[in-house]
Amino acid sequence: MPARQNLSSAGPGEKTENTAFDLPAPQPGKGFPELCWEGKRPLSSIPCFPARLKERYGDSADGWMNRIYLGDNLRVMGHLLKEFRGKVDLAYIDPPFDSKADYKKNIVLKGSSARSAHASFEEKQYSDIWVNAEYLQFIYERLILIRELLSNNACIFVHCDFRVNYLIRAILEEIFGPGKIVNEIIWWYKRWSGAAKSFQRMHDTIFYYKKGNDYTFNVQYQKYSHPDAIEDTVRGVVGGKLVRLKDENGNFIKRTLENKGVPCHDVFEIQHLQPTARERTEIGYPTQKPEKLLERIILASSNPGSLVLDCFMGSGTTQAVAMKSGRRFIGADVNPGAVQTATRRLNGIIAEKKKEPRGAGGDARLYLNFEVYSVNDCALAFKEESEAEIVKESGELLVRRFLPRRLLRKLSVPEENVEDWRVFVETVAVDWNYDGEVLRPSVYDCPGRNGLVGGRYRIPEGHGAIRVKITDLLSESLERTVDFERKPRME
Repeated sequence: MPARQNLSSAGPGEKTENTAFDLPAPQPGKGFPELCWEGKRPLSSIPCFPARLKERYGDSADGWMNRIYLGDNLRVMGHLLKEFRGKVDLAYIDPPFDSKADYKKNIVLKGSSARSAHASFEEKQYSDIWVNAEYLQFIYERLILIRELLSNNACIFVHCDFRVNYLIRAILEEIFGPGKIVNEIIWWYKRWSGAAKSFQRMHDTIFYYKKGNDYTFNVQYQKYSHPDAIEDTVRGVVGGKLVRLKDENGNFIKRTLENKGVPCHDVFEIQHLQPTARERTEIGYPTQKPEKLLERIILASSNPGSLVLDCFMGSGTTQAVAMKSGRRFIGADVNPGAVQTATRRLNGIIAEKKKEPRGAGGDARLYLNFEVYSVNDCALAFKEESEAEIVKESGELLVRRFLPRRLLRKLSVPEENVEDWRVFVETVAVDWNYDGEVLRPSVYDCPGRNGLVGGRYRIPEGHGAIRVKITDLLSESLERTVDFERKPRME
């Protein structure tokens, strides 16, 4: 669930292309109720907003590069309509829930030397606080655009909770039409909760809607979860009676059905992601969902090579599962921290999959790549400058010093007290042949949960312009094109 985005069309001074797209107004079914709110208006048209390619990771597969966009998702989808209208096979979104809360993540310095009273703090990631009916208009406009991007045999899954599920259901009925709901899924999970004057809240709702009647559905199976469930055993007639048959050892003979279990029902019993879970992103991301949840949705409602959209991507769980299962993907988020988190996560998957023996991932073609775009000039690097000293030493690129000023102020650490700059760094990326436009890192230094970046990288022969990107724990980046012919300096 990403940051709140409260924009509905091109604003003053915003860049747009000459193309604009007309959008059909939702038509509520005759005789069906319609949800109304103050200021309700259909999104009848949207301009095509420009996008700029900023970074590229991996090589194209079958002529395709996965895509991540930084920007308000309304503008991102306005851009996508030009190329992908009617071409998306599956959409999953985990939008804001109107929870009246600010979401934060805990920032902890890396390395054992960082253990001190000033080694951690909480940083706000996004706000989910809305005024009056602006939340309903926000959801309404984006669902209209998602519907336009979906193919006729595509489906959408909308994740929500008790606060707004009844409202979102009404909006979905208006946009997709009566009879288009496939399931109301309950995601049930266990978690520790304190005593409250209510029953403990242990589930979310996921609405599953189809655009057309000929949609993709691959049956998923699960094990029996109830101890009193009836065994699927082989039965036969013995002595004129129908009985359960046993083998020579006295055990009941079971009908294995390839050991698949039983078809999944509409209550997903999947564990909530724990703080110490291995798949949790290193510095944590509020509202991160477990991969098992997205895996069930993606495997059921798409096929290898299908195009999956998540325009509220947050930590990138949808994109991670899509990449692992051989699906193509498009992701978007307005929060630069989400884009950096997803970039790091996906690069980890690419590195892991490339180490596996050929064919270890099954028959599906994996699309181990992605590009990062900025829509309407949203900045991947913050305006507040950091400082770095980068030099050439014994044929290596050496980062001698890095001072992320905003992070240091939050930690109340004076610059002169910085002993090891690496405790402040999440990743270092190096492009040995920078073309002046797109960062294509050959080096992506992304250490483990408490590891430190190396800071020293062998310079290859025949290199061109060298571009270095250092990203700190706030997901703020310093980018520098290095010229070793000049005297090194702090900038």
